[in-house]
Amino acid sequence: MSGLLSSSAFTILITVTFCGTSIVVSLPSSDTVSELRCSISEGSSLIPSDARLLAGGKTLSESMTLMEAFKGKKKGKVIALPPRGSESIKKFNEEEDEKRRAQPRIKDDVSEEGRIALARRKIMGRNLNDRKNTQRYRAFGGIETLPMLPERSRAEAMLRSLSNDPGVVECMRRRGWKVGRLCEMFPEGKVGVSEVCVMGLNVNKGQKILLRLRTDDLRGFRKMESVRKVLFHELSHNDISEHNGEFFKLMRQVESECNSMNWKSGAGSALGSGAAEADLSSEMAALSRPFQGGSGRLGGGSAHLAAALPARDLAANAAYDRLSKEEADIVDTCGCSRVHDVLSSLRATESGPPGEGDAVLYDEGGGVWKDATVVKVHYDDGPDEPYYTIKFSRSGEEVEKQTTAGRLRRR
Repeated sequence: MSGLLSSSAFTILITVTFCGTSIVVSLPSSDTVSELRCSISEGSSLIPSDARLLAGGKTLSESMTLMEAFKGKKKGKVIALPPRGSESIKKFNEEEDEKRRAQPRIKDDVSEEGRIALARRKIMGRNLNDRKNTQRYRAFGGIETLPMLPERSRAEAMLRSLSNDPGVVECMRRRGWKVGRLCEMFPEGKVGVSEVCVMGLNVNKGQKILLRLRTDDLRGFRKMESVRKVLFHELSHNDISEHNGEFFKLMRQVESECNSMNWKSGAGSALGSGAAEADLSSEMAALSRPFQGGSGRLGGGSAHLAAALPARDLAANAAYDRLSKEEADIVDTCGCSRVHDVLSSLRATESGPPGEGDAVLYDEGGGVWKDATVVKVHYDDGPDEPYYTIKFSRSGEEVEKQTTAGRLRRR
């Protein structure tokens, strides 16, 4: 026998569902949907009396009999939905929120799952606070590019990116560091060739930090990641001037902090990121790992070296030996140990573009620089993009030539 019955009345078992709550009512098949609604209201106070009733994907009419609604079947399912444009949805959500707030909350700091959940909530709260504090902290007083070089806007964008780097700013905020100006440095010397080749300089422990942004030929820019590493090094000079063991330890801490707290790059400890999971695992492991100490003697068996050098120099040498090649290169090209010589050589490049009659060096190509004099400054392309007529001697003859600021350097 099929599910369809004759027109004689029989009882229908109806399951009504509303927002996860279900009730079952039993009514004669001859009753109408309006009478079903009354039974629903009597059976549950959670289901609104004006809820929309749907069966088989269609809204039920109030005058329709249950026989018609369920096509003569003895069982049926009804979905109750809040009415459109009413306050029922808002009221229901408020009631559910109140119920959740009233439920007792138990802090689980015993099980492994509970401890991890607590640690994650703490990390989330700390990260949110850090981001707010970072956005308010003014780590750098300003940025400054060299006006006489090409693509000045790109150099400015690099400095601005570094000064607004969330990891750098947060590291500086936590350590109480501030830098007056973050400046572009003229590329003095050739990388890996010249005896003196400076990549960065920290003046007076944060009064000014200069960074070498451009390649040797002034026609390109160094990789941003390389410039960031130099910045980490120069920031460490805010606390320690000498390149000793304590400095190298601080430098690595600064780099680690800047990278781990830079949430924009994906390396930061945003909840759910790989770095956050690694930090969490490390933190949980540290809680259960016993302390392991020990002692040792710096320098091993080099007794003759220890007798010849002070302990401070031995520590610095040992720390230097542990540096990676990239870190060692940054140390070798740091101008802080010869700050007065470097500032003297860079002073001319910070005093603005050359003017008529100024003595300059002209890059003739192939690493050859010629002594020249500026004859005229042309502003046909605008005040920010001048070009120059210069004169210089070539093979005993005086030559005049037009060139751009990128191939000139003050003497």
